[in-house]
Amino acid sequence: MACVSYLDADSPAHMRYTIRRMRRKIPNIQILLGCWMADVDAATLRDTTKADAVAITLRDAVRLCL
Repeated sequence: MACVSYLDADSPAHMRYTIRRMRRKIPNIQILLGCWMADVDAATLRDTTKADAVAITLRDAVRLCL
């Protein structure tokens, strides 16, 4: 599992690009997107960026990792 961390959700295109590049390098990786200052819904952000999971808080990130 890899965790990609962003402080805000202003650039979903950049997040999607980063995740796509990671999947090319390591195809079977699970990607957790941590977007700590996001005001958007986690499910919407997950669909937009194509991440396997999205965490808005550190507590969510820990729960998803376990």
